[in-house]
Amino acid sequence: MQATVVPAVSSSWQIKDVPQPQPEPNQVLVEDAGERHLLYRRA
Repeated sequence: MQATVVPAVSSSWQIKDVPQPQPEPNQVLVEDAGERHLLYRRA
C-alpha cells in the first residue's frame, strides 16, 4: 500500500510503498473509504 511519509522535521512529504499494517496489542486497524489507519493507545 502507499503512505505519506515525513522523513524528518521540516522536510517534504513523500509517497512511499509500505507493507500492509498489522495491528499489535493495544493497536486497532481502522479502514475508512478504502484508507487504512493504524491507531494505538499509549500505556
